[in-house]
Amino acid sequence: MNTAPVCDLHELEGIQLNTISENGKRFYTDDDGKIKYPSVTTVTGLLNREHIKLWRERVGAEEANKITKKATNRGTKFHQHVEDYLRREKEEIIFENVLQEGMFKAVQPVLDEIIPIALEAPLYSNELRMAGRVDCVGLWENELSIIDFKSSAKIKKDYMAKPWFIQMTAYAIMVEELTGTPIEEITAIVSLENGNFQIFLDEINVSDEMRTEDAGVRASKIAFYPEIRESLLKRQRKFAFGVGLVADGRDMGTVVFPEADLKIYLTASIEERAQRRYKELIDKGEDVSLRALAKQVRDRDARDMNREVCLLYTSDAAD
Repeated sequence: MNTAPVCDLHELEGIQLNTISENGKRFYTDDDGKIKYPSVTTVTGLLNREHIKLWRERVGAEEANKITKKATNRGTKFHQHVEDYLRREKEEIIFENVLQEGMFKAVQPVLDEIIPIALEAPLYSNELRMAGRVDCVGLWENELSIIDFKSSAKIKKDYMAKPWFIQMTAYAIMVEELTGTPIEEITAIVSLENGNFQIFLDEINVSDEMRTEDAGVRASKIAFYPEIRESLLKRQRKFAFGVGLVADGRDMGTVVFPEADLKIYLTASIEERAQRRYKELIDKGEDVSLRALAKQVRDRDARDMNREVCLLYTSDAAD
């Protein structure tokens, strides 16, 4: 960057920019009239213009307007809930309905890992001649990141993330130009109406990787450490507040939610559980061994029944 930094990372929220609209396009200006740049979303929106046009023709203008309005309202509320939570300024997050609460709680464990530095901060770049407002500049997994929060009715395909990352790359350039500090990671967190979420890192969808057999085995090994189990236990119990939830897991009824209104205990042989997991992974196109899966199930049972905290009980012990 050739320009000198104008502020510190912690001062990004203090940048003063005004928003104006001209011919349906958004621009950012300053009080001195030195800046008048189009918004990043206006520029990146050109990438999707033809796709959006075809979609509107396919579903019809009336239905398209209805879907767009619903998505806009959902996204606005979701962003507000996330911002309120990350700022830690409100004692309670108020939801208007179960859907809003569910979409927030889906990503709450991820939000707990973020250390925000700037939220909804206005940014601009004299090099790019663009401006915009970034969702979050913060630390995630110990890396300085641009973090974008999305909400969606359906699972997002990988190609749909491209405009997001062009937008966030622009924000990363703006942050470095304004502060002299380079961004290390670009992340999009997508909350879905079905209660799940997706994570895209540098345009790569890592959601499935987090649910692979290898990830599960590693999680079981990490769960052996008492400090980690204790930290996770506190976060898991937060989900019980509000309208409640349905939770499944090895120690949900005995350790995490011992006072649950209803507990259903299901068990199966190691062979049956391995066969079920084998079919699930084969259907996903993974190359796995049934014998290796059975050994992993057996080893995991042994670890869980011999760890120091959150011990896995048998059905007789639970009674």
